[in-house]
Amino acid sequence: MWDAVEEVARYEAWYASPRGAYALACEQRLIASLISAWPRRGHSLLEIGCGTGHFLEMFHNAGFDVTGLDSSLLMLEAAKSRMGFRATLRVGQAEHMPFDDGAFDFAAFVTSLECMDDREAALAEAFRVASKGVVIVFLNSWSLYRLELRFLTRSGLCGRLRKCRARRKKGGIDATAPEPAPVEKKKPADNGRRHALEQAHWYNLAGMLKAVYKASGKPPKCIRSVLFSPSMFWKGEGACRSVTCPLPFGAVVGLRVDLTPVCVTPIVVPSGKAMPVAQ
Repeated sequence: MWDAVEEVARYEAWYASPRGAYALACEQRLIASLISAWPRRGHSLLEIGCGTGHFLEMFHNAGFDVTGLDSSLLMLEAAKSRMGFRATLRVGQAEHMPFDDGAFDFAAFVTSLECMDDREAALAEAFRVASKGVVIVFLNSWSLYRLELRFLTRSGLCGRLRKCRARRKKGGIDATAPEPAPVEKKKPADNGRRHALEQAHWYNLAGMLKAVYKASGKPPKCIRSVLFSPSMFWKGEGACRSVTCPLPFGAVVGLRVDLTPVCVTPIVVPSGKAMPVAQ
């Protein structure tokens, strides 16, 4: 899906756009809430399907020793430009990863399972190479965003409505007037991403829970979602106030599976109140 140079450029353009930047901030907030119980320093994390490294950089900044895996050399080149020597990058398929059992402490999928043909095999491999936990973030078919994308791609209805509005502004609709010649317009930055999302596999929480339990034999310890509104509202500085919620109806859903117990020890802060800290 991402083997062409122009597709990688569109992927980057999406995150540079106002909607993409807003979505990125919300997804990062979601991931931060999921991994808040995990230890960081001296622990390794593999991001499976790391793409151009946006989330790989977040995991590194959170304190993990990060490795990124992707099947696209062009994506890895972009990730190398972003991460430099801060990450180890490997090319490979998620369904057959070139790592030993338990090679990493943690593993993560961040909206990358949608691009993989065999979800069950990729999940099984993630739980094989991770010894302590796995985070899975996926695009949610039970969301307004999914309905919005379906509406925008059906029958050209939106284009016809835009033409009607334009003709009304010019003084009314004349049924005998010839159809104006089409004007070539520059495509929005997220057109390539929208096309890719329509080709992707969308999942819901019920199906994902079954697949995760089959691969790991364990239920998730934490489930949250974000981006509940249509994408027309993804703008401004609201990302810092975005809500992560256990309800599985946001555009992006995340869940965390702990393979070993997370040890939480209370400490005393200056206010005198106990505060839990993961060890």
